[in-house]
Amino acid sequence: MSQVASEDVIHIGSGRYAHFRRDRRFAQVQVTFTAPKGVDPNPGRELTNQFKELGWTWRSKEPGQPWIYQLDKSSPDDLTARGDSRDALHEQFLIIIEEYRQKHGMPPTIGWQRLVDSGTNNRNDDRRCRLGSTVAAPESSRCEDKMPPSQKRETRAGRPELEMLDAFASVGAQRFDLTLTDAGGEKVGFRCNRALDHLRPALSELLQEASERKHNVIVRPRTSGVTLIQLDDVSEDMATKLRPASFLVLRTSPGNYQSWIAVADGDANFAKRLRKGAGADLTASGATRVSGSLNFKDKYAPAFPRVDTVHVSLGLVMTQAEVEALGVGAPPEKVVPAAIHLSRHRPGARGWPSYRRCLESAPKREGGRSDRSRADYTFCLLAIDWGWGIDEAAARLMQESPKAQENGEDYALRTARNAAAALEKRSTRQR
Repeated sequence: MSQVASEDVIHIGSGRYAHFRRDRRFAQVQVTFTAPKGVDPNPGRELTNQFKELGWTWRSKEPGQPWIYQLDKSSPDDLTARGDSRDALHEQFLIIIEEYRQKHGMPPTIGWQRLVDSGTNNRNDDRRCRLGSTVAAPESSRCEDKMPPSQKRETRAGRPELEMLDAFASVGAQRFDLTLTDAGGEKVGFRCNRALDHLRPALSELLQEASERKHNVIVRPRTSGVTLIQLDDVSEDMATKLRPASFLVLRTSPGNYQSWIAVADGDANFAKRLRKGAGADLTASGATRVSGSLNFKDKYAPAFPRVDTVHVSLGLVMTQAEVEALGVGAPPEKVVPAAIHLSRHRPGARGWPSYRRCLESAPKREGGRSDRSRADYTFCLLAIDWGWGIDEAAARLMQESPKAQENGEDYALRTARNAAAALEKRSTRQR
């Protein structure tokens, strides 16, 4: 018997509905079509042939005659394979259904069309991400503003979500990953690498829909040339102390603050020291709840707090020395690196491997998608073998790999360490 973990239902006209279901027991996703009594639920080959072309299997003898696609298996080398394949397949479903709706004169589903970049390449990239929704939803409450607002704060006439985007844009963030989660922390929607100009006009409508469905709206800003350091779950006193260096401070729940600092010469080690010294969450991924949205966590029910912006200083970019002058960073750790014997095929080389080639050479999964985890691992393996350090390889991976950007610095560092360990084993065997 199947175990449906989530379901997305979209009207496709003439009383018919398309259903996307995730079956936890059989590790698969299903697309079925339903209709009221007296109406044939089959939408015809115009729609179903698209699933067939993408490798879905039609189970004509099973109840509901579902189209089935088996999810990838996770492994020690790729812990998120199953979730990644589920996201990609849900994205396929949404794109196919959205095109069908538009062709038959139906309006786009809320927030969807505005977040789709124009152009074939961007559209294909979208197939590896998703923005879906399921659940239902209620009222909420707003928490008091205890921390005095900044004098530099520039409000957006009741649009805190736009004020927050402006703050990120002012320090170089022009693209964002967008994630939706439910009150239990389960990811129910994801869109990667959204341009600021596409996200800005759609965000208000998405927030309204998320509130109705009891979903959290989370963004991860992407920058180049500037390191964004997220200091999450800091106290009000610490947030006040960090304010001179922060371009953005949010209150995510009563008594919990989040400070964002842009550092021109920052790196992963400095970010780690700053988090440690500030008493911030060391595992923070660089993704944040959108200001003005509700913080849907089961522990807050039914009075879900609203995420508020309490300080904005547009364009504030610091140096490590300026931030350290605040006296909040932990001292550098004295670490004796383990000896790693490298073959160094390119002694003294300071170039980097081609991430594109690593991705093209990676094993292909069902549907023809490259194994991104394997590409990341290969990139780090080559980089370290060419003489780069583990931390350097991890930092570079964060710049090159969408999956590393999606999963955060811990993932990148873990991948680089695994690659270094493999090189060490290989070197030991050769001696």
